Amino acid sequence: MSIEENKFISFIQPNLNDITSDSQVIDVLNKLKPVLVTKQHMSQFEMIMVDNERYGRSKLDSLTDLEVIYCFVHQDTHIDEEDNRSLDSNKEYLRDLLQFYMQLQVNKTFIQEDVVGFEEGSLLKNLHPRHITSYHNWLKEGVNVRGKEGYSKSTRRRKVAVIKSFLRWLYENDYIELPLHGAFKREKNKSDDFPKRDLSYQEVRSLIDYYDDHPINSCLIVLLATTGLRIREIANAKFNDLYYNSSVERFYLQVIGKGNVPRRAYIMGATLKRIKEFRECRGFNVEMNPSDDSPLLPNRQGNFYHFKYLSNYVVKIIKAAGESGDPRLEWVKHKEKQVSPHWFRHYFVTTSEKKAKSLSDVQKTVGHKSRSTTERYIQKDYDDRNNVGLLWDEEDYL
Repeated sequence: MSIEENKFISFIQPNLNDITSDSQVIDVLNKLKPVLVTKQHMSQFEMIMVDNERYGRSKLDSLTDLEVIYCFVHQDTHIDEEDNRSLDSNKEYLRDLLQFYMQLQVNKTFIQEDVVGFEEGSLLKNLHPRHITSYHNWLKEGVNVRGKEGYSKSTRRRKVAVIKSFLRWLYENDYIELPLHGAFKREKNKSDDFPKRDLSYQEVRSLIDYYDDHPINSCLIVLLATTGLRIREIANAKFNDLYYNSSVERFYLQVIGKGNVPRRAYIMGATLKRIKEFRECRGFNVEMNPSDDSPLLPNRQGNFYHFKYLSNYVVKIIKAAGESGDPRLEWVKHKEKQVSPHWFRHYFVTTSEKKAKSLSDVQKTVGHKSRSTTERYIQKDYDDRNNVGLLWDEEDYL
């Protein structure tokens, strides 16, 4: 199939002409995403890349900027399909790369004037290190799509990692002539840069008590707090992922974590009780059945929740509890940021660290690849608990 015959290209290319200002970036992104997020066109591009190689051309020869973004996101990097990035991960990559490219489009006139001998047809091929530095500065100080100034250090690091990987791939495959991936400035990874997500037992307990007669909300809070599971893992779990281990006489839930790595979370009796109450509320079976592949927590339509919807829902119910006037929940208003599902993961890690024999056990349970990630979760809490000021006698200074 020739480049001209590829319908995929003719569908997406005209959208780029719509971009003349920041205000239009979101609209164009929304038009592009449904086309770019599917992998169904990848086989066509693989044929093109094979032909390029066969006739001595560079692998990405004749492809447009958006096409190389598409190929980078959807390429198989591992021989076994299960080891490749998940669809959700590809969506995250696509989001960061499209944001990068749309900002180039917004500033196309400047780049054309700034680059001597500008060649039409590709913005990426005309970039120089100074343009990469400008984009990095925009991530720090510019007004983003949500109208806020800049991104946090942790978010910038994630976005830069994706873009650097993409630019390195372009350079290694001769699509661009300059090693632009080396133009990003370094950002120091300090523990204090990470958002504070501390919850005490009393705070978690107050939420559980407040929603005690609400089977949906109660289940979500207890499940998050007692397992340390990510909201995505909960949203994707099936009822038959829940099993009884007779050797230890306990219930566990097997989930698929980051990188498609399976792991198991212990489900205590109180948590199991609330899972059953949730399912009963939705009209679903509560008896263990290995063939029941229904959602562990079905939505109103009986389908799987989208993890982002479920995450937003948890944020919403916690905010509502804080605004209820219940004095037990005044703490919600005083948190620096909105309490999200990930806060309960931090709660699980810091609470478990006080009880566990080793930090490695905590790391393995929550599925952290690196021990340093687990240490980062507990560092502030650990330092506060071991502050030498606590050894002083307060009565000496009354």
